[in-house]
Amino acid sequence: MNLQAIKRKTEKDPMPPKRGGRPSKEGEAALSEIILKTATALFAAKGYAGTSVEKVAASCRVGKDTIYRRFPSKAALFEGVLQRLRVDTMKKMQAVAFVDEKMDAMQNLKNTTRWMLSVNLLPDFIALKRIALSEEMVFGQFTEKFSQNDPIMNRYMELVREAQKAGYLITDTPARLLAEHLINGIITGPVFAAMLGDSRYDDAETLNRYFQSAWNLCLKGVIDSKCVSFQTLQGQS
Repeated sequence: MNLQAIKRKTEKDPMPPKRGGRPSKEGEAALSEIILKTATALFAAKGYAGTSVEKVAASCRVGKDTIYRRFPSKAALFEGVLQRLRVDTMKKMQAVAFVDEKMDAMQNLKNTTRWMLSVNLLPDFIALKRIALSEEMVFGQFTEKFSQNDPIMNRYMELVREAQKAGYLITDTPARLLAEHLINGIITGPVFAAMLGDSRYDDAETLNRYFQSAWNLCLKGVIDSKCVSFQTLQGQS
């Protein structure tokens, strides 16, 4: 949800007036969600340096202390935004990531890879990835917490293992290495291009053509087995 949409929603559905007593768990969860949605929009629109806890609090119509009780610093708030993004993505992946029992394992893996490519190119994803990368390069923050035990990567590796068991992928290579090969060969390039302002993948037809070519290259490689030099290369391996 972008900043304009959040503002419209806030104006349409203002937060209820404060009441005495301890808020309910449901109320606490709802308020935390509002804070994270607002922070997501502000970070994506204004960048890390241009977003402050004060601005988030003002947009949410709450006091700074309300935010600091949940997120003790701006860095912690941004980490919360990234975590929320991952949780939301994982929920969608589990629900609608094209894992169909009627399809074979390879088609499920292909469809999920295509879905992940589209998700990673969403504007808010690109904006937040750009912020996370810049902050990591300057301050060394954020990466460690989100590189280990990533549930999205773990689920993707499960799909790779299923394709291995079905005989589509080589079995003498760990599933993580194969998963990283597919992600780096298909998703990483367009994401970094978009982070640098390249808009070539904004067009759906262009993105579809790219995906099919990249998928084929990852599976088949770039060596022509029919060429004479193939035998030489095999001997050198």
